[in-house]
Amino acid sequence: MTFILIFSLYASAWADNDFASVRSQEFSSRETCEAAKAEFLKNFETARSTNTQAICVKK
Repeated sequence: MTFILIFSLYASAWADNDFASVRSQEFSSRETCEAAKAEFLKNFETARSTNTQAICVKK
């Protein structure tokens, strides 16, 4: 079963213009998807961006 990690970042408060980014990545299991999600959120935990989201969904 394939899972997709969808993650987004909105950083217009610190950019010269509106800036949003949405990306996705496929994983072969829910566990690896959730591990990647945790890593993504950890990397932005102390960043100045306050609007980050990540979710794993079944393909």
